[in-house]
Amino acid sequence: MNGESESTVILFPDFQKLKEEVEKLKTELSMLMLERDELVFTVCKNIQTQYMLEMGGLEYKAYKAQCAALRLKRKIEMIQSKKNRQEMINISVIEQVLDTEFSEYQHKLDEQVNQINKAIERKNAKKLSEEEARELKNHTER
Repeated sequence: MNGESESTVILFPDFQKLKEEVEKLKTELSMLMLERDELVFTVCKNIQTQYMLEMGGLEYKAYKAQCAALRLKRKIEMIQSKKNRQEMINISVIEQVLDTEFSEYQHKLDEQVNQINKAIERKNAKKLSEEEARELKNHTER
């Protein structure tokens, strides 16, 4: 060597092939992520909306009836307990206790109504045309 430091880059023989494979895999991953997003944010939402529109009302009615039955059963238990202990039965006090005990059930009923309302809103929302959807998809892919 003549005092000058020379640096030589030696490329791995299959470097270009590996680089192309990595790019191919990146593209494939990108396409799979787009497909997943389409499924999660569109297809699943559409299925959930359809389900809520068709079954949500029935589920709400069934749950509401179940809550009413449980409340009545609890009310009978409370009255019977007071009667067994020969205490004065005050229905308004019992109703207040029941309101407190069943507030969680009411909260769940309210959530169910909200989900049904969201499904109705989604159903009535303006839908993109095929061309608008394609344009939006192309824009997000960039």
